[in-house]
Amino acid sequence: MIMSINKYPSVSIGMPVYNGETFIREALDSLLSQTFTDFELIISDNGSTDRTEAICREYAAKDERIRYIRQPENRGAIGNFQFVLDEAAGEYFMWAAADDKWSPNWIEILLQIILTHTNTSAFGKVVTIDKNGHLLDHPVNNRDLSFSGNKLFRRLKYFFELESFGKANIIYGLFKLKDIKKLQLNAFEFDYNIVYDILQTTEFHCSQKAVLYKRIHDNNEAQSSTEQEQGKRSIIEKIMRFLRLPIERKNMYLSGYITHSTPLERILLILLYPFKIIFFYSNAFKSAVQIKLTKKYLSCL
Repeated sequence: MIMSINKYPSVSIGMPVYNGETFIREALDSLLSQTFTDFELIISDNGSTDRTEAICREYAAKDERIRYIRQPENRGAIGNFQFVLDEAAGEYFMWAAADDKWSPNWIEILLQIILTHTNTSAFGKVVTIDKNGHLLDHPVNNRDLSFSGNKLFRRLKYFFELESFGKANIIYGLFKLKDIKKLQLNAFEFDYNIVYDILQTTEFHCSQKAVLYKRIHDNNEAQSSTEQEQGKRSIIEKIMRFLRLPIERKNMYLSGYITHSTPLERILLILLYPFKIIFFYSNAFKSAVQIKLTKKYLSCL
């Protein structure tokens, strides 16, 4: 067990939450059982209407490391993420989603990475789970999300990495607070762009020994309705929609990065974009073939 004798906690964990009663107990238990114990946990409740408040106050009463703040009105998701960052007092900082879980050594391993490298933030590996905690098949599982080297190289590498490969997850890594304290999150349209901007200041090194269990679940009726509507589309409609994705999501795949780039980077991003789209289609085709072969194999069992 690692402890610190500093006046302030070494690590600040910011947990923005809204109506998180379903999973927040698991999230809190996971964080409070970390082998590294010198941290504060800042929970910002965005005006939840379920039992989130009662659960958080219950935990805060039992563990003095928890600081629970209930917002008088809903600040929006970005505003809530900004609030916990602004409240942080530790030398290091990490955001924590209220529906995720972490291996017990998560903070300890990530802190070791930062202390043994210069100019870096740290991350582990991602394992995606469903609402019941069962493993899901996802391209980000066990993927190395390290982005190192000089500033230009690591930012171009991050841009070229496909969004569908889960690269935005490293926003849940461990940072030196001084590297991100001045972030104004409302200046960014997507979480990808936040990480891209952070890469101006710091590298990212990862370890396969620390695990973020990233939960994927339906958390609102609108999402469920959208998925049901997609399920009714014909194969042709699905194919056509897929082919249009790079055009429809150009702001996500290109424009959002350009907004936060230098003139040289903008030129390079525009030149790289066609290759990124080719990579997008080739990977999707490869995945479709693998799925088809798998189904064919299973049908023979």
